[in-house]
Amino acid sequence: MASEMPSAPDGFVDAAAPTSDGSEAIELSPGETMTGPVLDISEGEGDYGSWFRLTIKDQDRGVEDYFAKDEVKTALKQGNLERGDTVWIGRGTEEVEMDDGETYIPTFCKIPGND
Repeated sequence: MASEMPSAPDGFVDAAAPTSDGSEAIELSPGETMTGPVLDISEGEGDYGSWFRLTIKDQDRGVEDYFAKDEVKTALKQGNLERGDTVWIGRGTEEVEMDDGETYIPTFCKIPGND
């Protein structure tokens, strides 16, 4: 076992952006979308149940972390969205009323395929 901390050769720079873990995930605004391959999926349990964080290489933003909501979370739970898949995620523009009277703006998820 080596006793010294390894160092990269000259000319090499950090490959991992500081936003990859422990940072804030992006929040889509109404009408905003993201599209790209899913590079990683993290999951866990929190105060409100299970959560999923996707790392996506968005066509416009580059690599971003995104916490799954609505259809995205459902697709992950059903096994219909996996690492390596290309995904389109879009946030709606109109509020939807839930059974309890609260409102929210839904998030939609699409993957390549035939209708």
